[in-house]
Amino acid sequence: MPNGIEDEIENEGGDHREISVAEFFEKNKHLLGFENAQKSIITVVKEAVDNSLDACEGDEILPEIHVLIDEIGDKKCRVEIRDNAIGLDRETIPKVFGKLLYGSKFHKLQQSRGQQGIGISASAMYAQLTTGEPVTVYSKQEGEPCHKFVVTIDTETNEPNIIEDEVIEPESDEFPGDKDYYFDHGTTIEMNIEEIESEIERDISHKINKKFMQNSKNSKIDFRVHLEQRRILYSVRIDSRPLYFREYREKGRKGSLKPSIAAGLVEMADVKPGQKIVDNFAGAGTILCEAQLQGLEVYGGDIDRDAVKCSRENLSNISEEASNQIKRLDGRGRLGRLLQVKERK
Repeated sequence: MPNGIEDEIENEGGDHREISVAEFFEKNKHLLGFENAQKSIITVVKEAVDNSLDACEGDEILPEIHVLIDEIGDKKCRVEIRDNAIGLDRETIPKVFGKLLYGSKFHKLQQSRGQQGIGISASAMYAQLTTGEPVTVYSKQEGEPCHKFVVTIDTETNEPNIIEDEVIEPESDEFPGDKDYYFDHGTTIEMNIEEIESEIERDISHKINKKFMQNSKNSKIDFRVHLEQRRILYSVRIDSRPLYFREYREKGRKGSLKPSIAAGLVEMADVKPGQKIVDNFAGAGTILCEAQLQGLEVYGGDIDRDAVKCSRENLSNISEEASNQIKRLDGRGRLGRLLQVKERK
């Protein structure tokens, strides 16, 4: 009769299950150098370059490696690494980039530059998990056609999902490599990963604020950092009130624009001297107030009686005369006719 310890072991054993390497990586990205966006982009580039160097070294090829990192919007950047190594055959490409722990380095008892075979496929997995997009690979061996694969990794089975598999002709615009030299052998990898600008901005802002607060414990000054290509822009809030605070805004309405946004809209309208700002949906009158603060002539209206009252009260804090130009509309263009009458006068 089994004792209590054996029963416990048996019950615990029943709760265990086998998980794939890819599934493990999905839940433990930080263990492989993908802790955050800053470290991840370094890891992605390092693993790809290490693979290229190892491939060139193995066949005694003088390495020529191109690395391109380009922001493509939507909080993503594209990483492209191209080398002139010996290249991969068609059967190997999807396994190298679509299967974790696949590769000769993992089984060799020797030190190499990459993470023992897990590196480049882990980079592909990271790209897949952060952007939901596959990795694209072009590879060509000397005297052989150039193969293009678009692959993802199945996190359940740790097997490659092949989305595209085709041969790219040298004359094609899609053929990788510069046109001023013949791409006779090598591999090009393209993957999209999350951009790092916002994280760098937060990190720099945190460090500046932390250092400043050590010297001014009672200060409420808040530094902000914005990256613009190769420039770093610093901004500082010198008022404890929010940026959008306005003295005129005594009344508000549900869904009203923030004054800072309204001011931006007025600026974008690029109103010329002698022209008027007209807002047929005045609401709380925020656009009209911001336009009046910029010295523009304003007219407005709304079909809602309460909105007309609210906008008039707010605008009267700037100009009593301007507040009289807020009218209630009846949906038949009365505001337009009012302007036409004034222009004829």
